[in-house]
Amino acid sequence: MGWVRLTVYSFIREYESESFKRSHSEEWYKAHMWHFLNTVSNNVNEMEILRSEKASFSSSKRKNKDMSIGAIDSLVSKEIGSKCDMIFRKLACNHDDIFEFGATETGKNYDGDDVTKKLIEGCIKLPKCLKDMLDNLAMNIQAIADTDRPIPYITRMTRVRSVHISSDISNFGSSVLPSMYSVWLAREIVKRVLPLLTTSPTAVSNADSSWLETYWTSSKPFVMSGSSTSSMTSNRSRKVNYR
Repeated sequence: MGWVRLTVYSFIREYESESFKRSHSEEWYKAHMWHFLNTVSNNVNEMEILRSEKASFSSSKRKNKDMSIGAIDSLVSKEIGSKCDMIFRKLACNHDDIFEFGATETGKNYDGDDVTKKLIEGCIKLPKCLKDMLDNLAMNIQAIADTDRPIPYITRMTRVRSVHISSDISNFGSSVLPSMYSVWLAREIVKRVLPLLTTSPTAVSNADSSWLETYWTSSKPFVMSGSSTSSMTSNRSRKVNYR
């Protein structure tokens, strides 16, 4: 309830000052309009949010999965992951595994659903980045068998109704509240996934140490679906690579 009250009060202050009726930079909108994305996880101790074009670990992991020591050819530099405006991940230090749950992309202008920025970031970069995050979770949770993949190199995603923040306070209920609700739902999903990441696949008992006898035995590898390892062709004539 504290998050709901804080978010509503913050929006009311912005509406009272009529700041939403003026144009601003993208960073301003992140701080004044989409701030509730930053605060929704304040009471989830195991979750953190990275901001300001941070690179995805899961995306980098997929891009560098075939990296090897250079022999004839020189070693290729490690590729960084796709950069997103916000990345939601499990709280971790540098020597821990990194698990990511989602990411967002924002823009300062709304020019329709078919503009270049939204098509590239919302329909190419972000879905591929989310797929990398899902694949990384599946490899570690060992419980997700497959996603909806009709053919090996396609992951099918279901899009929900888009939401936006209106500049008119009379539309507060129809624009702000659905946005808050969608963010709250995302947080609840993350809270359900977190226990799966912290539970060991091998039941360890303090009274029974027999599990140590088979600890180093090679287990059956987890089979990832074809789209995670499928080769990706690129158009060499284009200067931009949306890997």
